[in-house]
Amino acid sequence: MTKYNRSYAKPDESLRPLYGPMPLAVVKHHHEEWDEPVIDPETGEPTGETEHKTQDWDETYTVIHPTAADFALMGYLPLRDEFPTDPAPDGQHWERTPFIEANGNDGYRWTYALVANPPAPPRVFSKIYLEAAVFKRGLLAKLDAFVDAQTITNEMGDTMPLRRAYNTAQTFREDHPLFAPYLTAAKQALSVDDETAEAILSEAVAVED
Repeated sequence: MTKYNRSYAKPDESLRPLYGPMPLAVVKHHHEEWDEPVIDPETGEPTGETEHKTQDWDETYTVIHPTAADFALMGYLPLRDEFPTDPAPDGQHWERTPFIEANGNDGYRWTYALVANPPAPPRVFSKIYLEAAVFKRGLLAKLDAFVDAQTITNEMGDTMPLRRAYNTAQTFREDHPLFAPYLTAAKQALSVDDETAEAILSEAVAVED
């Protein structure tokens, strides 16, 4: 069964890593050159001239526990993971790609790319924290009046008091389709600006268990 040493690799055609297999089939190339005396075919004696000769052949063998030198013979060089030293710009982070590149002459390294940070998950607000933040600012009476004056209409045209949903709920999610329109209306009813509204919501974020 072939295993792989992921500390050694070489790139394939798409620059993805091919890891060093274990055992490793090593093909060692040999090359020889020499000068051979030229023999006169009639006399059988050396003519005093020489002819340059070359010979190439491959030696193939299997190594069960390859060394770095064995891997290098087959093009598998050390693969390093070097995280970029440059800080990522705001809103982005470094992420390792599936590709490798030459790391000088002694190996390869993983490449990294800048990618956008994922969006923050929608916040969940605790109703009791929300009321505490509103009460702290002296706005609880206005919030109660706003809730009591609102109704919710469904797709069939039926309505129900917002107070019924408000009393039942323990938390609110900011990605709920009703959250944004009622937040806009509540800011007007409570006469608060966007900064104050955000401060209240920040204090109302539910604590995760």
